[in-house]
Amino acid sequence: MPDTVTMIRTRKFTRGLLQRIRHAFVPPAPAPLPPIPQRTLPPLPEEDLHLQSLGQDFARELLARLLLELPRYRQEMAHAHARRDYPALRHSVHQLLGAAAYCDCGLLEEGLRELRLALKTEDMLTIEVYYQRVITTMDTLAGFSGNADYSGD
Repeated sequence: MPDTVTMIRTRKFTRGLLQRIRHAFVPPAPAPLPPIPQRTLPPLPEEDLHLQSLGQDFARELLARLLLELPRYRQEMAHAHARRDYPALRHSVHQLLGAAAYCDCGLLEEGLRELRLALKTEDMLTIEVYYQRVITTMDTLAGFSGNADYSGD
């Protein structure tokens, strides 16, 4: 039986050996990154403010064009829905969703996204519920726009 001094030395040697092996295979932790300094944005020059107002005018013009196109989209969607032609309905939803997203028309965009997901389920009841929501939203938007060519039937 080994004496106590030999056991202590053996433990110390083994512990030191294990630590050296661990350090040889485990990379050291990376140094922390320095903090990012806070920066403030410079004020916009006058010509950029003018461009920003032009962008708002452009967005209003796009929304007006979208409202003028609603009757055509509604008619395409109604025909596709009546024929249960889901690929055609999906195509109309895709086109109108792009226009609604570009014009930042939130309610219509949200309804179209839900209808697009419902079309992926191919469940007729789910599609019907979300289709009716989109049609109601389109009718509401057209009513606010005062578009005389729009028929909500």
